[in-house]
Amino acid sequence: MFPGELLRLVDIFTPNEIETASLVGFNNIDSWDKASDAAHIFLKKGVRHSVIKMGSRGFLLTNQKFEQIYPSIPVEAIDTIGAGDAFNGALAVALNEGKTINEAVQWGNAAGAFAATKKGTQTAMPSRSELMVMLGKI
Repeated sequence: MFPGELLRLVDIFTPNEIETASLVGFNNIDSWDKASDAAHIFLKKGVRHSVIKMGSRGFLLTNQKFEQIYPSIPVEAIDTIGAGDAFNGALAVALNEGKTINEAVQWGNAAGAFAATKKGTQTAMPSRSELMVMLGKI
């Protein structure tokens, strides 16, 4: 279990389904309902926005005002290592540039999808122009 006192300091929490299951004590996160239950556990512990990444299925964004499932961008995945890192990096850039959380997670979605189409991790991170192309596919 993740120490609750730390979660109340978290604005945006972006675990994948395996990390989420471990943190909330579930055997797995194999449905959107379980992802929602886990997200609400995080919110009760003080997280402002929970973004549970479910790989090729997409991700669930949950906060006190709404909950939304976002499908992943269909790509021919070559190597998914680093896709979550790309997601988080683009999410952070978008927020830093003043985007809303809904816009920012779409940037993350596009970056993660792009990264999955390349081999490696650091070399798979999209440039801004590559990210803009992927955003056009949403």
